Amino acid sequence: MQFGAFFVGKRQQNVNNTLSLPSYLRVDVGVKYQMEHVNSIFTVKVENVFDKAYWSSAGAKGICLVEVEQLWHLILIHFNERFYR
Repeated sequence: MQFGAFFVGKRQQNVNNTLSLPSYLRVDVGVKYQMEHVNSIFTVKVENVFDKAYWSSAGAKGICLVEVEQLWHLILIHFNERFYR
């Protein structure tokens, strides 16, 4: 079982510090299974479990480069096969 909590504090949005972005907490969970006989790892991860809306980044001069992200529906599936000589 995997668990991740990512906290980002309040950030200034422009060089004059007149605009700021609010802080946020994003929670991710996942599971990882290593198969015994085939040297393979299978991973499933869900990001932003609580569907928290947040600004991931902003640029100088008050221009936001990335809009609000809502990623709870992002499910990552990873399969890793290891080959040995």
